[in-house]
Amino acid sequence: MVVLKRVVLFVLLAFGIGMLVVHGVNPLYLPVKAVTATIWGVLLAVSLLGLRVKGPAGPILLTTGSLLAVDIAVIADSAMLYDITGIWRLDGGVPLPYEYSPLWAPAALWPADTVFGVPQAAVMAGDFEWQGEQVTPIAMVLVMLSLIFVAVSLSQRRGSVAVTGSVEASA
Repeated sequence: MVVLKRVVLFVLLAFGIGMLVVHGVNPLYLPVKAVTATIWGVLLAVSLLGLRVKGPAGPILLTTGSLLAVDIAVIADSAMLYDITGIWRLDGGVPLPYEYSPLWAPAALWPADTVFGVPQAAVMAGDFEWQGEQVTPIAMVLVMLSLIFVAVSLSQRRGSVAVTGSVEASA
């Protein structure tokens, strides 16, 4: 129950902060941001399964899962804004470059000309306003919240391990 409350809290934070940081409180974007935050939250909850793995692999799986949740949420957010609702369009009416979609969030947060050997212009279909106004803010909000979520989850895991260890030692 505590985990569910924590995930719901983080989804609400993602929705609220995502709305304020990315677009302000514009009713047009409310459904899109609600779905984006929900997708991210569900995937974040699934990433908690990584903590069932003992040793250092558990925290690595949790962190990787939370970053993948960000990536998938960013892809869903852009797909909803551009292709599903048609609220926004890329410069020149070009389609979203879905072949590079796994790189959208990392490219938005990486200030280099290439990301994993792929030019930024290709990843962003030449529309750097899309990256700066849409992808970067939502990716930044979700990454920060994901890292806080991971830190809280790991600290609670350590606390429960310490409590469990002391109970076993005294028994």
